[in-house]
Amino acid sequence: MKNRSLFSLSLLLSLPLVIFLLKYYLIHSPDLIPTGFTQSDNVVYIADARQHLETKFSITYSNPFDYSLTSPSIYSQPYNFILCLFLLLHFDPGFALSLFGILSAIFCIFFSLKVVDYLYPAIKNKILVFLLMIWGGGIIAVVGLAASNFIFPHKFNDFWSGIYLLDPGNGWWGMNFGRTFIIPVEAFYHLLFISAIFLTLKHRWKGAFILSFLLCWTHPFTGSEYLCIIVGWIFVEKIIVRNNNLPWAFCIGMFLLFCLHFGYYILFLNQFEEHKKLFNVFSASWRHPFQVFIPAYILVAALAVYHIFKSSLKRVFNSEHQRLFFCWAIIAFLLSKHEWFIKPIQPIHFTRGYPWLGLFLFCIPALPAVFNCLRNKLLQIIFILIFLSDNLLWYTVLLSSKPKSESEAYVRRDTKEILQWFAAHATLNDLIVSNEYLVSYMANAYGPSRSWTGHIYNTPDFDEKKKRTEEFFRTAVPLTEWNGRRIILLINKNKATALNPLISRNRLFENDSYIIFKN
Repeated sequence: MKNRSLFSLSLLLSLPLVIFLLKYYLIHSPDLIPTGFTQSDNVVYIADARQHLETKFSITYSNPFDYSLTSPSIYSQPYNFILCLFLLLHFDPGFALSLFGILSAIFCIFFSLKVVDYLYPAIKNKILVFLLMIWGGGIIAVVGLAASNFIFPHKFNDFWSGIYLLDPGNGWWGMNFGRTFIIPVEAFYHLLFISAIFLTLKHRWKGAFILSFLLCWTHPFTGSEYLCIIVGWIFVEKIIVRNNNLPWAFCIGMFLLFCLHFGYYILFLNQFEEHKKLFNVFSASWRHPFQVFIPAYILVAALAVYHIFKSSLKRVFNSEHQRLFFCWAIIAFLLSKHEWFIKPIQPIHFTRGYPWLGLFLFCIPALPAVFNCLRNKLLQIIFILIFLSDNLLWYTVLLSSKPKSESEAYVRRDTKEILQWFAAHATLNDLIVSNEYLVSYMANAYGPSRSWTGHIYNTPDFDEKKKRTEEFFRTAVPLTEWNGRRIILLINKNKATALNPLISRNRLFENDSYIIFKN
């Protein structure tokens, strides 16, 4: 197919994301204002990008949720520069991230379609294959619905919430490919991943290596997963199969990139005490048991088994790309279950649709035979609906939800005013000390100030700092770490916080819900 046709299909297949964003921005409670941060962690990425704008430009940045202005500048992601461009054009921070996400998703879908079109140009029902790849999944929502209403009938307050019973993070962890597009930076990670795979399949080694480098620069988890897959596949091709099509320069380059990647994230960063504290927090045992991964992958796994048994093993694994997809699926799955072998470091972070997509691409040659077996139109429709059921149900429930309370996604007018105040008046020397988590966290995305307690997982010693904040409110004794900073006290008046009368209260701003003092 021509690129124009594939791009048109990409736009069409991205419609669920467009509908979600339109609903998010246009249909909500009248007392809530959309921020653009549709998922709680999204604020982090804008806060990171802003670091490049608030200080002398550097390719690296420091952790914006570390209160210290001397925090080491040791982090870097290339997409920050795209976000910086949007911010320089005065885009609202949340809208900038939403725009970045939808563009990344469209191009990721485009290159995914190109992979299938390149490998199987004459495959029957190609449009249907595209649809199943982008929006297919497992039966995790259907199984969750059944279990929540017949086995655990009092688990949820309403019938449809049962789809979340088995889906990690209420579906936001992304157990299939299409689910991950809704998180802007995940869409970008997947764009780099699938583009690098596409160039590898085409034997365009230089381009594949450059994209591999960009991917590893972009994200520790996705970069690690990609490198393990590619290095594992290279081992199969060069050592077992003796494939001479892979140039040694590419193989050695990928191995060196592997060493550089893990050397940076495991050895270099952990030399810094601030990062080591975060690394210990990140090393969480977030895992998914068999009750989750079996219904999530059962459809593509069954198709893969059918594909192997329908053809001989030799025929199935005779092609270079099939060996790549098989290595991809197995290695990605084992990484997502690495607690079986080593101390877990967020094993579920290696799901994100990667094991599912590897299996789907592997079993594509079996799909025409499946469609031929289902000659009855009704059976074909049932098969398609089952394949799409995870995302059909998840998006339907998501679109029908009506948030009524504040979160990173929606704030009330008073909270929006506070964030706008920080955008207009805060300085780099300001340190926010607050009894309010949400605004203290989000302020880092709107202005140059830093928070004593920002994002719960990216603030070193968050719990200890929270206790010391409460102690300051009781005693009025400033902490020595605050010396030389302008202390901004942000108080949510709706939360019971006893302030010592000795605390200096030079009021800077106030509305019905908040008051800002300079201490």
